[in-house]
Amino acid sequence: MHRRVAGPWPAKATVPYGAAMSELVIRSNHAGDQLKVWTIKPGDQWRARIDFGDLTAEAKVYERFSRDALRLDVYLADLAHNWRGWDGEKAWEALGLRLAARHDGLGHVTIEVTLEEGYASADRWRVRASLAVDAGGLDRLAVDARGLDEQ
Repeated sequence: MHRRVAGPWPAKATVPYGAAMSELVIRSNHAGDQLKVWTIKPGDQWRARIDFGDLTAEAKVYERFSRDALRLDVYLADLAHNWRGWDGEKAWEALGLRLAARHDGLGHVTIEVTLEEGYASADRWRVRASLAVDAGGLDRLAVDARGLDEQ
């Protein structure tokens, strides 16, 4: 027989340190190219990895301002809402990750991804890659991104 000991503390779910809690994957129409973003510390810190041809780069992503949620889902929902097209570039940025989307007017969106590590240090590096996605799939990305800030 097992006995449960109750205490004055609330029950908590535990997640191992470094475990991914929520995840977003933006896959390019070009085989194997993708951006993967996952939660490390909800509402504050993510990790992002770009796979582009033979290149793989990974970095931490932080909120830009104190207590300002990253809200990538809102950005992607705006792109999805305007799936028929827009003029110029629509950008989203956090410390370590920048996305800039352009619509070709024919149902395709190019998302330029800039991933940066050590933005405040001498060991700084930056990688830039373009992902081609279909405009009709943007709504699914917006839904998938919702979980990144909702932990």
